Amino acid sequence: MNESQKIEEFWDNAFKGVAPMKLTHEDVKMGEPFENWIGEYGPSAQKIVDFGCGEGSLLLDAAFICPTSICLGLDASRNAIAFAEGSAKKSGLKNISFKVGRIEALRSLPSESVGLFICSNFLDVIPLENVLEYVFEIERLLEKDGHLILKVNFLIDEGIRKRIGGVINEKGEIRIGGVFRSNNRPDEAWIKAFKGLSFMKRADFRRLPKGPYDRLFLFRK
Repeated sequence: MNESQKIEEFWDNAFKGVAPMKLTHEDVKMGEPFENWIGEYGPSAQKIVDFGCGEGSLLLDAAFICPTSICLGLDASRNAIAFAEGSAKKSGLKNISFKVGRIEALRSLPSESVGLFICSNFLDVIPLENVLEYVFEIERLLEKDGHLILKVNFLIDEGIRKRIGGVINEKGEIRIGGVFRSNNRPDEAWIKAFKGLSFMKRADFRRLPKGPYDRLFLFRK
C-alpha cells in the first residue's frame, strides 16, 4: 500500500458507520469568516466545487447560502461521500451533488468552469510532491474573477508535535503512527504556491473550542 492509499484509508475509516441525517442551515453553519466569504462570492458563482469535501458540511453550508449555484463535492472517501449524499437528500437540497473522486475527477472538468472553489484541510494533509498537481487544476478550473477559499491547519510547533507524537522530516512533513498527517507549511508558502491567482486576504478560523486557529486564505483569478 503506497502513502496515498494509506492516507485515503485513514480518512475513510474516520467516516465509517456515520449515518446520513436531515440537516438545517443552522446545523452546518461554519461561522465567520466562512459565512461572509461564501455569502459574498458564492451567489454569483454558477458552479461551486469543494474538493476534499469530507462529510460535506462546508458545501452543504454553501448550498443553503447559494440556492441558485450548482454545488459539487468530491472526496476519495466512499464513507464520507455516502454520508454527504444521504444527508443532502434527507435535507431536501436540490442544488448539490457529491461524488467519489480524486485528481482525475478535477481533470475531467472543463477549464474556467468554476466560480468558487473551496479546498478545506486537504492540501495540507497530502505530501508536498502532490500539492502542485492540485494547485495546477484549481487554477485551471477557476473562471476569470473566480475565487478560491483555502483552509489549512494551524502550524504545528515543536510543543504540539511532541504532544501528538508526530515525527517530522526535513520537508516539515509530519506523520503519526506512520500515517501522513500534515504538510506543515507557513503562510508565505501557501500564498506563493498559487502563482496564477491573486492573494486577497487571510483570516483565522477556530475549528475546535479553545483550540488553535486554522488559517484561511482568499484568492481571486
